[in-house]
Amino acid sequence: MLGSGDSPHEKVENPCALAQTLLLLVICAWIIPEAIAWLSCKEVRIDASVWAFAVMATSIVVDVNRSTVLEPAAAEQDSQSLEARLEESLGQSARELTLF
Repeated sequence: MLGSGDSPHEKVENPCALAQTLLLLVICAWIIPEAIAWLSCKEVRIDASVWAFAVMATSIVVDVNRSTVLEPAAAEQDSQSLEARLEESLGQSARELTLF
């Protein structure tokens, strides 16, 4: 039985946040040595394959889709949190487009 304020969403939110944190740590462990090698003037070959562009394009499509879903939900719920997430998502899409 769930206690007061313990929704199923709240019970799943903490393990998901932990998984996201662990994923970020793994990514940092991969990126930091690469950055050090790059900054130490060693020859670093950048391989911009088709997969890199496919991942960026997919990410842009997901962000734009998320924005189109968040906009009416934020207006309907009158939620500042959803509005902030919408603005962040639009900003992320714009940043990705500049890299593309």
